[in-house]
Amino acid sequence: MSKSLQIGSAQAKARRPLIVVPLLVEDATMFQAQITQFNQCQADVIEWRIDAWHFFADLIKLMPQLLGQFNKPVLVTYRTQDEGGLTAFDQNLYRQLNQLAITNGASAIDIEVAHLGVMHDLRTLAYQNQVTVIGSKHCLGPAQADVQIFWQSL
Repeated sequence: MSKSLQIGSAQAKARRPLIVVPLLVEDATMFQAQITQFNQCQADVIEWRIDAWHFFADLIKLMPQLLGQFNKPVLVTYRTQDEGGLTAFDQNLYRQLNQLAITNGASAIDIEVAHLGVMHDLRTLAYQNQVTVIGSKHCLGPAQADVQIFWQSL
């Protein structure tokens, strides 16, 4: 029997997938301007794309308070440039931001499959805090055969 995906209180069903909407904001002002609208939307989950944030030092200070403002399950994603995101991969920052998300109320985190090995500690911490870990793979241009080879290697 396969386990269904659950992110916080939202659970995917065989005939109804989860509806997720992305929130990309550059700073706390933009966050405050949009959070009410996102909390009131009909989506099941909000994906907070933290890679859009301009000054990560500010985000590190504000993340616990900002996570407390979501009234829906929140999937925190730091998508790197290699994944089609907005920032370069910095292993220490990636780990620190995900640790903050896990310990301050995120329902789920997204870790690029290529980083799962070096982020084993995050997976353990997430499990201990009942935070779902989604392993994502962003295929930006490879041939279909390359994608199939990748999935077979997992």
